[in-house]
Amino acid sequence: MTEVEQPPAVSVMMDVSRGARFLDRALASLAAQTFTDFEIVLLAHGASPQTEATIARWEQREPRLRVIRCAKLTLSQAHNRVADECRAPLLARLDADDIARPLRLERQVAMFAADPALAFAGSAVEIIDDSDRQLSFVRNPSSHEAIAAALADSCPVVHSTLMVRKEAFLRAGGYRPGLNISEDYDLYVRLAAVARGGNSAEPLVAYRIHDRSLTGRKALCMAIANEAVRAGLVARARGLAEPFIDGTPSLRRIGEIVALPRTELRRRVLATARQSNFSRRLLTGWLPLRARGWARDLALGLGLRPAYSALFRTVERMADSRQKR
Repeated sequence: MTEVEQPPAVSVMMDVSRGARFLDRALASLAAQTFTDFEIVLLAHGASPQTEATIARWEQREPRLRVIRCAKLTLSQAHNRVADECRAPLLARLDADDIARPLRLERQVAMFAADPALAFAGSAVEIIDDSDRQLSFVRNPSSHEAIAAALADSCPVVHSTLMVRKEAFLRAGGYRPGLNISEDYDLYVRLAAVARGGNSAEPLVAYRIHDRSLTGRKALCMAIANEAVRAGLVARARGLAEPFIDGTPSLRRIGEIVALPRTELRRRVLATARQSNFSRRLLTGWLPLRARGWARDLALGLGLRPAYSALFRTVERMADSRQKR
C-alpha cells in the first residue's frame, strides 16, 4: 500500500516573469528559513531567459521548490493561479524582489498556532534599496481593530509579509480578477470583512524599493486603484455597487461614491502619483544616512501623502531601531 504524502504546513507563493535580478536572493532567503516544513510554489509565467536560468539552478538545489510554467498572465491571474497550486493550509507570500528573514516562517506559524481565530497576518518590514542597503523600517498596526481602521486610508499589511489561512483566502474571494495593482490592498479589505488579522512588530521581511518595481513604474495606476479600493469600502457600507468594471477601477463610479466631481478626482489622483514618485526618489536616492533622514523630514514637512504615506508616517531609521533592541 502506497503511503499518502502529507502536505506541508506552509506554501510560499511566488510568481515571476522578469525578476531575475533579485530572484536568487529571494529564494536563498527561503532556503535559509529556520522553519523547514514548507514548499515554495513558484509560477514562472512568460519568464525571460535570465529568469528561467535562475529558476533552473534552484530546481537542482532546492527540493522544496515546485515550479509551474505557463504563458504570461496578468498579475491577479498569476497570484490566483499560484494560490490554486498550493497544498498547505497556510499560504505565505514573498515577492521575487524581497527577502525573508530567517525566522519569518517560524514566527508567523507560531502566531497562527497561538490564535486559532487569526486568519491573516503580516509583520513589520525593513526597507532596503536595490543594493540591499537598509534605509529604514516600518511597523504597521498590530491588532485586527487597528488594521480594519487603517484600511480606510492606507494598506496596513505589506504584501511580502502576508501569511493567510487558505480557507479564509478562498472565503474572501482571492485576488480580484482584473485588478493588477493594489491587488493586495483590495484583498485585505475583503479579508478583514470576513476574518481577523494581525501584524507582528518584528521585521520579518526586507521590502525592496527600486525604480523597476511595479509600484515605481505605475504610480498613477496605483493612485487610481487605491482610490477605488477606499471607495469600495464606502460603497459596501452603503450597499452600493463597487467602483470596478471587470476588476478595472472606474473613475466615474469612484467620484459618485465619494461625491467628488471628475475633474477634482483627477486632480487628486495626479497629485498623489506625483507625490509618490517624489517621495520614492527621496527615500531611495543615493544619499548618506543623515541626508536620507533630512530628505524624509523634508517630505513630512511638505505634507506629502503618497502611495508610501504609511512609510513616511511610521518610518524609523535602522540606526535608531538597533539602539532600542
